[in-house]
Amino acid sequence: MSEMITVVGNIGSDVTGNTTARGEAITSFRLASTERWLDRQTGTWVDGATNWFSVVCFRHLARNAGCSLSKGQPVIVTGRLKVRPWERDGKSGINVQIEADSIGHNLRLGTTRFSNGAGATERPLTERPLTGVDTATGELLEDGHGTEPDEDDRAADTFRMASFGGEVRELGPSGSFSTDTGTGAGTGTEGRDHDREPEEQSVPF
Repeated sequence: MSEMITVVGNIGSDVTGNTTARGEAITSFRLASTERWLDRQTGTWVDGATNWFSVVCFRHLARNAGCSLSKGQPVIVTGRLKVRPWERDGKSGINVQIEADSIGHNLRLGTTRFSNGAGATERPLTERPLTGVDTATGELLEDGHGTEPDEDDRAADTFRMASFGGEVRELGPSGSFSTDTGTGAGTGTEGRDHDREPEEQSVPF
């Protein structure tokens, strides 16, 4: 399965980097996306299930993502959806991966500054084997040859979020902020959320 998809969510793991045998950069992270909608009967915002995606990008996008992104930040990712089974040690499952074409911060939730990369300072990234990617060639593995994401790749159900107005909030198991302020994790289908006027707030990226 391979089709274009756009997902709005929060980075739910460390942003990790690696290189192929040909020296091409690879960057990956886990993306958490939770749908939210307004319950008209109660007047409160309700969280749906959290969907997790493995995001991988290559070359210039990988280098820029490594310099720009951190765990907990709200982002919008567009790319090709890859759904493939994995098998290891008698266990099996499905790995849902996005090969990103574009990644950006979600400006609905904060502000950022753009640089064309000239003079940008690279920061060290966590290096570890990337699941679903052949680091020798940089190619995504074909269906049936994926591997089970490791514990770090799965990402914990609770992780520290970016600071909103000086307050650091946590994303809980439901995929929402632990404090009920009407601001939650980015959603994969925000159509039911558009009629809400967002609070003015600045997120330091």
